[in-house]
Amino acid sequence: MNPIIDFSSRRAREALLGKKIGRLGFVGLASAGSACVLVVLALGILKSQPLFVGIAGSIALLCYLPAIWWKRYLSVLPPTGNSPAERLSVDVLTRLKANMELQPQTVWSAISSHWQARFFTNHLLLSSDLIKAQLGTDAASLQQALSVASGLTDEYKTNTIELGFVVAGLLITSPNMQKLLASRENQPGDLKAMADWLGRNLGGPTT
Repeated sequence: MNPIIDFSSRRAREALLGKKIGRLGFVGLASAGSACVLVVLALGILKSQPLFVGIAGSIALLCYLPAIWWKRYLSVLPPTGNSPAERLSVDVLTRLKANMELQPQTVWSAISSHWQARFFTNHLLLSSDLIKAQLGTDAASLQQALSVASGLTDEYKTNTIELGFVVAGLLITSPNMQKLLASRENQPGDLKAMADWLGRNLGGPTT
């Protein structure tokens, strides 16, 4: 088991299953189910081939059930606890691997292509490689970053720890990143302001 994220947990395994099905699989299952329903209706109107009606109806059910499961559950995966594996969003969990050495640089490499990560790189006018070079390589630094991300999740009442919050945590807790931003005349609160924008757009109502 990974000491930071338990990839053997049920939620982590469900995240991988949801990724394998994906939106394309959902559309395929829903379409196949609908086609079978049309067959059932057509044969029902004609009152013929009751055996095929039963078969088509069963296939429709077998297609619809996993499609609904993906749409309403696997694609969003609500949190089930307080550990990283139980709170991280699907976008984060499906980009990390059980055999990875989890530390800030490897996590950044895994998530940097997502739009929430590019939101930071575009606004900071920094390349992905330059940001990676500023991050640490030890697990303790990653735990600090996830702690910041968890705090942002609580602050903005998002259901899960969003990928952008993980990015914010990685950057905020990196001393080298802070030095780089200072040398480029960025304001100390710029990273938090970007995380705030994401929080307001991704989260629930705040008081």
